[in-house]
Amino acid sequence: MDHNNKLAYIGSISLITILIADFIVIELVLKLGVFSLGNKWARVLLLLFLFLQTLIVCLYDLTLNSNYNYLAVVPVVWIIWNNLYFYMLIEQNDYWMSATTKKRLFITWIAFNLIAIPSGTIAVCVYTYSIPFGDLFYANLTDFIVLIYLCIVEKYLVVKVYFFSKTKLKSVSSELWAKVKFSILVCGICVIIDILNAVLEVSGFVHYAYLFKPCVFAFKVIFECMCFQFIKGIVFSINQTT
Repeated sequence: MDHNNKLAYIGSISLITILIADFIVIELVLKLGVFSLGNKWARVLLLLFLFLQTLIVCLYDLTLNSNYNYLAVVPVVWIIWNNLYFYMLIEQNDYWMSATTKKRLFITWIAFNLIAIPSGTIAVCVYTYSIPFGDLFYANLTDFIVLIYLCIVEKYLVVKVYFFSKTKLKSVSSELWAKVKFSILVCGICVIIDILNAVLEVSGFVHYAYLFKPCVFAFKVIFECMCFQFIKGIVFSINQTT
């Protein structure tokens, strides 16, 4: 492993570790209740699987890319954390959804897995030497589609939250509305980071894209989730006082 790769892995693993510690301090030690309106354990599992993916890829590089058996586990881990993330997106935004919208999002989730599971299966087959290494191209292609798919879903949710919050809060408190707009901006920036990661994949830097992706999603689990939960809490408090 060259010096740049070592620094990249150390940085990646350190960042996810810090984010996990941050989550533990916020929710389990200080008990600030930031995630009290959501399933905190789904987020803990999501962070741990993101850490596991980075660690496995790091071990693979430490063995000088000599053993694909390390990587055979990665697609399974990848499918699990992608589904946990999709669940988190729906669960933390269900307060504004109609039954029809929620049903459509669950159908979208099923369709998402119709892309993600074949992608992961191809990768497992490649890493267990069941099919030629060249077929990994199809796994990388479908992985890119999965990332774009998630970007579209997130963008849809951010836009819907913006208009829902605007209806509920703008006329009630300009100060609260300003805070909500900032939170929505953070969520929007997270979507842009996803797009940049997708560009990194398309540009041929697949290795670095796969390395940084867990960090990006760990960041989003903490900060994007925190913003969504903040908005949810404000809307709940407004509903209780009106």
